[in-house]
Amino acid sequence: MAKKDCENRRSFFRVNLDIPMCSKLTILYVNGKEVSKGYTPICIEDIGAGGVKFKSRLDIPINNTITLGIDFSIYEEDHLVPALVVWKKELYDGLFEYGCKFDILEAEREKYIAIFNKFSVSCSKSVQSPYKECNPKRCKLGI
Repeated sequence: MAKKDCENRRSFFRVNLDIPMCSKLTILYVNGKEVSKGYTPICIEDIGAGGVKFKSRLDIPINNTITLGIDFSIYEEDHLVPALVVWKKELYDGLFEYGCKFDILEAEREKYIAIFNKFSVSCSKSVQSPYKECNPKRCKLGI
């Protein structure tokens, strides 16, 4: 599936980050069964109540049998949101870019709509970032 097609079908706005958000990812479920895996670093490029775009060194297949956990912090509050991979693109040297949709109930989505509305305003006006920015000199992905 082409990346552009996915972007055109978005139902929720995304906050595009000029400086990526330093975050992490885990695998929550495989075939509906809970798994206990560690975390791997990711760089979030845009995020909203509907989903997220990020870069990772992990090669994740596109299917609905793997539920990821996107772990990020905004305003010093941690969030772990289940997500499904919608598209992926191999960039270079084992680096991948992903588009994921959040797998959450509508009530929870409403909570995230409010969070990301506030987040969007903060990112455009704030001198101090409301999230942990990726530092190219210390980036765990080496990008």
